[in-house]
Formats: sequence, structure tokens, C-alpha cells
Amino acid sequence: MGFRKAKDTDLTLIETLLSASNLSFEDCFKHLSQFLVYEENELIVGIGGAEVYDEVALLRSIAVHSEHRGLGLARAIFLGLKTELLKQGVQDLYLLTDSAELYFKHLGFAQIERDKVPQEIKQTEQFSSLCPSSAQVMTLRLK
Repeated sequence: MGFRKAKDTDLTLIETLLSASNLSFEDCFKHLSQFLVYEENELIVGIGGAEVYDEVALLRSIAVHSEHRGLGLARAIFLGLKTELLKQGVQDLYLLTDSAELYFKHLGFAQIERDKVPQEIKQTEQFSSLCPSSAQVMTLRLK
């Protein structure tokens, strides 16, 4: 029971959990090395990931199985990802959301205009095509 880095064999379960949470999963295979999974009784019940571009990163979806929500697992996944990103030298973290703006504000994120986002983030599939243009863009300074 606990956190570990995602493995190639986790991809189908990660995609299934993202899909069940109504979150995009189409390109997560490209960034699997930046995903964390939380296991309980050898089952993946929570995941989170990022796309890292030197000193900036895009926070990918954080998803928790419906039976495990409300236990603080999403926050724990976020904190685990944040620790990993800091180790890699990431200074600024960005995300796109159309439903969890308030949640991420509680984690310290602030809304930012789309045109203020670094080019590395604008060029991601999440930013350019997978997330709707109506999604809120938020950022958090890690360092």
C-alpha cells in the first residue's frame, strides 16, 4: 500500500481511471515516467502525473477511484508529485481545469491568462487540443 512511480504495465489502468473520471487520457502514455500511482491491496486507486519541460511543468490530471474519494488521497498525490518535480528542478507548475478551480486554489494555485503561459506549456497536447479552450489556466510557483 502506498505510492510508487508508474510502470508501463500500469498504462491501461491509468487510462481507465482517467476515463472514468471524465479526464483526458489520450496522450498520457507519452509522459508515463512522470506519473505516480497509489496502490491499495495491489490495486491502483489513485494517480497523478505531469509533463516536465526543464523548469516548468504541466500538472496532468489527478484522479482517485470513486470509492476512495474524500480521504485526502488527491492532495497526497499532488504533494508527492510536487516533491518529485522539485527534485527535477521544476520552478513553475501549470494546470488546466474546467471543474476543479476552487480545489486547486486551496492548494495555492492562482488563475493566469492563457497568453501568459510559457511556450513549452502552450505546445502540449493538453493545452493545444485535448482540454477545451474554456478551461481555466492556473499556476503555482514551486521555488
